[in-house]
Parts: sequence; C-alpha cells; structure tokens
Amino acid sequence: MNIAEKAAIAVAAIAAISLLVAIWHVLVTQANERRRTQPIVVTHEDGPRRFAGQAGGWKVLAHATNEGEGAAFNVRWGVSFYGIRFAFRLDDADPYSGNRQRVLHPRESAPPEGSLPILISSTDIWTQGKGTPEDSAFYWARYENAQGRTWETINPPARSENLRIRRVRLRRWVEWREVRRRKRFREKAVEWERKALAELREARDQ
Repeated sequence: MNIAEKAAIAVAAIAAISLLVAIWHVLVTQANERRRTQPIVVTHEDGPRRFAGQAGGWKVLAHATNEGEGAAFNVRWGVSFYGIRFAFRLDDADPYSGNRQRVLHPRESAPPEGSLPILISSTDIWTQGKGTPEDSAFYWARYENAQGRTWETINPPARSENLRIRRVRLRRWVEWREVRRRKRFREKAVEWERKALAELREARDQ
C-alpha cells in the first residue's frame, strides 16, 4: 500500500469519525431538550380520607400541579388504596381511568385554586383484615409529554417517603390490568360485605 492509499484511508476514517461525533452530538442535544421540556405532574393531598357527607361513601381532597418545564397532555390523577387506583371523576358514569385534563401548562394546577374531591364508595374501600386503607395509600398522576410518551408520578402522603417518576409503556394493557384488578377487588368486597351483613342479621335474630 503506497502513501496515497494510506492517506485516502486516513481521510475516510477521519470523515467517518466526524460523522459519528456529529450524530452523537445531535442525539445528546435532542435528549437534553426533551429533559428540559419534560412535564412532571404531581398530585398533592389536601385532605385525608373522610366521609363524603350527603354524597355517601368516602372522599379525599387533592389537586395536581405541573412542576416541569413542558406542557402535560391527557392528564389523569387520583389516589390509590390497597393497590387499587381511584381517579378523579366528575360523574359515576365516567371511566374508571378518570377524566382527562387535556392540557396542563407548566406551573399550572388542576383546579387553578383549592382542591377537588376524589370520591370512593364504601363498597370499594372494604377489605378483609389487611390494615387500614392509609397503610398502602399513595397519590398518582398519569400524563403524556409532547412526544406522546406516557409517564406517571407516585406521591406517598407520608413525608418520609420519596416521590417516584417512571415511564409507562403499553399504557392500554396497563390500564386494562388496573380495571380488571379493581373489578376483582370489588367482587371480593361485595362478598365480604354480604357475609358481614348476614352475620349481623343472624346475631340480631339470636
């Protein structure tokens, strides 16, 4: 191999390395920009579980805020007891996954002021001797960024626990599992409630 051929190979190698460096720089820049404009929606507890009054059942008071620098889309939020998620819904006919806040801008809250009630029926909160609902409680928010990727935050009410942020992949499948788990939980709760009432009636009759 003569000098000219070696020089040509060296020039080609330098050009390839320069191209790889340029591609890497573009990818890093895009990743940094996505991080900079990433929304971070967090649900905050404003009032612990309490009786819902005339509405019956239970409620917690909460609000959601976008703490990130980018807009969040299709935002849903709520509370979880016993691993079962209860979303903020305006009406019982609304889907279990919750009403969507179409857009939540940076530093914006839902609602803009005050709190909103997350309603939970008494049947949904019955358990079978597994402690109080608050033992496993956390507040959650699920939302999309500008790239259409779904994220969620987990915010435990206990001050000693950390906020968690994670990516949600296969969102439809995840939500299907959550709804299925809630239906199973409710079936068990209804059966537990039925047995408890039967025992009370039997004790009364005796």
